[in-house]
Amino acid sequence: NFNTLFYKMRYLEGSDDINPLVDYVLNHHDNETIFKLGESKINEYVELIYDSNRFDEKYYKDQTNLDMGDKALIKHYIIEGEMLGYNPNHEFDTKYYLENNSDVVLASANAFYHYLTKGISKGKHPIATKSEINKKQQQEDEYKRQAEIIEKSTLFDSEYYLKQYSDVKYTMQNPAYHYISRGYKESKNPSRYFDNNYYMYRYK
Repeated sequence: NFNTLFYKMRYLEGSDDINPLVDYVLNHHDNETIFKLGESKINEYVELIYDSNRFDEKYYKDQTNLDMGDKALIKHYIIEGEMLGYNPNHEFDTKYYLENNSDVVLASANAFYHYLTKGISKGKHPIATKSEINKKQQQEDEYKRQAEIIEKSTLFDSEYYLKQYSDVKYTMQNPAYHYISRGYKESKNPSRYFDNNYYMYRYK
């Protein structure tokens, strides 16, 4: 009854370090938590995906350890597999596609269905390119490098940061890393001795 990717895209876009379930439990009990597909729509998706001949039944079985017919496997992917992060074949990354096409995927309620009916014609990538992977890794390395620098300074106070901004502890991230990667963009101060907004106004 809780689709992590759906909730993240619908309510936490751009907030990669906030746990969707924690956010729901603490703040938004009235938010929708799953895609809502009727049986007729599910059957429509099953038939189209089956007919595309792009659903790799053996590959899906290897991920899930399920033993059922081809269409039953596709139906499982649509109803449960997608939200669990399973992929329909080795050339389609469900999580990647959802995260990079959230605006259109939400309207279709299934990543692979959207890719087959609209994504291919629009040139959407079904899986991360090598340049995207390299760029993400380089950014990650730079965040870590900068986090180490400010941790050694007298202007970053982890205890203050966690106490002042209670949402940070639910991200399970190092406080300094959180500040470098997104905290400063949210006007969070690294300590009581450094005013982020004032510094940005004065020197930017």
